This record gives sequence, C-alpha cells and structure tokens, in this order.
Amino acid sequence: MSSKAIKSSQLGKKTNYLDKYDPNTLYPISRIPQDSSKKMYGYDLWNMYELSWLNPKGKPEVAIGNILYDASSKKLIESKSLKLYLNSFNNSRFESAELITQTIENDLSVVLDTKVLVKLWNLNSNPKVQFLNPKGFCIDNLDISMQSFDFDKRHSVIQSLIIDDEIISETLYSNLLRSNCPITSQPDWGTLTIKYTGKKISHVKLLEYILAYRNHNDFHEHCVESIFNELMSYCSPSKLIVYANYTRRGGIDINPYRSTHKNPDLQKIILKTQRFIRQ
Repeated sequence: MSSKAIKSSQLGKKTNYLDKYDPNTLYPISRIPQDSSKKMYGYDLWNMYELSWLNPKGKPEVAIGNILYDASSKKLIESKSLKLYLNSFNNSRFESAELITQTIENDLSVVLDTKVLVKLWNLNSNPKVQFLNPKGFCIDNLDISMQSFDFDKRHSVIQSLIIDDEIISETLYSNLLRSNCPITSQPDWGTLTIKYTGKKISHVKLLEYILAYRNHNDFHEHCVESIFNELMSYCSPSKLIVYANYTRRGGIDINPYRSTHKNPDLQKIILKTQRFIRQ
C-alpha cells in the first residue's frame, strides 16, 4: 500500500462517526503483489459484533455476523473504514435483516471487486457459536531468551528453523502473536496456527520467529502472508497452512487464512461461527 493511499484513509485521523447509512465510507487497500513462484490460496474472515439498525417502525435491531472473501482479490478492506460503514447503519431504517445482509454483500463486493459473502446471526435465534481451542501443540511454554524484538533479525532465526531432514506433519500454534497497526501503532493480538508437512521445524526457533513480529507495523493480512511466504522460502514444505485469529478491535476481528492448497468451500465456512476464547 502506498504512503499516498494510507494518507487518504481514515487511519489515525479524528473521525466524525456517521449514523446514517453511507457506503462511501468504505476504503479499499491494494494487496501486496504475490510471488508467482509460490502458489498461495486463502481467505479473509471478519467477525462483526456491533451491528445495529432500525426496523421499519424505528425500533433498533442488533445482530452479529461474518464477512468472508477470497484472498485472491486484488484489494482488501481497510478496517476503520469498515467500522465507520457498519456504524452508519445505526439510525437507518431497513425492512429486514435479509436486506442488511444483501446491502453489505453488494457494497463490499463493488468496492473490493470480488464476491463477498455475508452471514448475520440474530442473537435471539441461539446461533451455534463454537468457542474453540487451537488444535495442535502449543509452543508458548518453551523456555527461550529474547534479547530484542528486532524484526530485521528474523532472517537469522528463520535460517535455523529446519533441524531434521525427516519429513513429518504437525500442527503448531502460539497465542503470543502481536503486530501493530502501520499507522496508529495500536497493538493487534492474535493466535497463530501453523500446519505443515515437510522437514522438521525447530519449535524454539519458530517461537523466536513469531515473537519477532511483536513490534512490527503492518496489516493483519500482510503479516500472515509474510509468514507464509518466508516459511515456504526457507523450509519448502509440501503442505502449509498459516492461520491467524486476531482479537477484536472496534467491534471487528480479522482472521486471515493462507494455504498451499485450494480453499475449502467458502459457502460452508460462512455458515459456521467458530471463534477462539479471546474473540
């Protein structure tokens, strides 16, 4: 994303919060161009927790919901603009939740130039929300010593990731992922899951590598793609999934998923409401 594009967004600026529906608040960001030598599939899943509007009689309605779109889109949505957009529904009248769903789907699909799926959940309908624990082995309890969180030094760490030529399959996760907004430097906390088939990776070095992102400023999606690309470059696994479940900020959480293999059915993913305990 260019510095000019960042300056044009609402990030880090004093904002007038609209309470009448306005799709013009949505602001797209160009994705970082992908290395064509590394095949990467994936999706971006956003969970909405603070959505409200007025019914035809002026009575407020509330819902939670999901937004899902393919990571192959050339654009992603800037998070603050999405928050402003969702807030603009607060004092606007809509005939039904179905119309809200269609409106959000259409507006985001136009801005991002890709198919966007939206699912709303009525709080009174008892949606089957599953609060999950990450699958795999947690590497957070390893005894390591960190002298600094210098992002540029991660390359020396990642070069030491492979510790055995034996081909294995394992799933590792850490709740210690933190990165920062590239404009406001506000922290973004998350759980990172790495599932791979390939030469054995050092759990200690992987944790050191993840912690190198602690003071790094970038968008959620770009951090996950950076981790995916670097693991592919230095470890060459035959299969790789990198999935980050970030905690919510401003009523939204972002969950980027990247894989060497084609996406699961996005229509099935949007019908699930699975979140980790911190979300």
